[in-house]
Amino acid sequence: MVVSRRHFSYLFLGAVILIAVYAGWEVVSPFFIAGIVAYLLNPLVSFLNQKLRFPRTISIFLIYSILLGLIAVSVYNVSFQIAQESKELVHNAALQISALPGWIQPAALDFVDSLNKKVITYLPGALNKTVSVLVFLVATFYFLKDGHSFQNNFLKFFPGKLKEEIEEIVLKINKVLGNYLRGQLLVILITSTLVYLGLILIGVRYALVLSLLTGFLGIIPFIGIITATSITVFVAFTDQFSRFGMDPVIEILAIVSLFMVLNQLNDLFISPHIMGKVTRIHPLVIMFCVLAGGHMFGIIGYIVAVPVVASIKVVLDHLFEIQQKAPESE
Repeated sequence: MVVSRRHFSYLFLGAVILIAVYAGWEVVSPFFIAGIVAYLLNPLVSFLNQKLRFPRTISIFLIYSILLGLIAVSVYNVSFQIAQESKELVHNAALQISALPGWIQPAALDFVDSLNKKVITYLPGALNKTVSVLVFLVATFYFLKDGHSFQNNFLKFFPGKLKEEIEEIVLKINKVLGNYLRGQLLVILITSTLVYLGLILIGVRYALVLSLLTGFLGIIPFIGIITATSITVFVAFTDQFSRFGMDPVIEILAIVSLFMVLNQLNDLFISPHIMGKVTRIHPLVIMFCVLAGGHMFGIIGYIVAVPVVASIKVVLDHLFEIQQKAPESE
């Protein structure tokens, strides 16, 4: 039997998938994250390439230069505050644990000790990830530069008319997923900003660290907000500091109320509205899909429910369009 080029391509693709599964998340993660970042940056690269007539490679290097410069400035301005707040948080927590009941002190000390070790070992751990960061940067570059070629090679697996239909579907899914990721970043930004302003008004220290943490934990519905609320309450309780002289119990109640209100605002209005706009799915359908995904698949279901449903919608809409065109062609 003669093995055709198409059969060889199938075997090669299967081998790549098996290697990725065997290698595990440590190897796959830089490429996975690079694909997500490429989704986010691709519209900007395309704008520079198509509208301003910059070569695609030059466009990517220009964006890299701007982003790295912004990151350097942001790290310089923000990292000191984050590091200072993190160290103060661990130090003050250790001092205040002595005021806790005796039966809870061992568990609290273990928790603070683990935080302390994470803070101390953060920099060496980051240095150990240098190779992964370099792989991520290179992979992002090639995803942006040759992403279209990757797509064309994938489409070679399909013959004739089917290839054209799948190409159109892939383009539509690509657009929807890119919009979804950008919408998710907007939700994180809005959530972090609202939490930061709320904690500042209440008078909680370490507002910057806690608001950023809450924004990213908010990606995980229900569990994320519970975790963020618990951490913030723990910080406020052990810190026993209030800029406005607020009673600790009142301060904790204010924090819980803040997170409850912002969580309802995010779940019922901000996230469904933004995701509905970028995916063209009704906010009620989005809320239902998130709940159903979480019920069936747990945390992963909460996170991937919207992009999966948005992709399925693209396929069904396309099939419906084909069905509608069929009688006209006859």
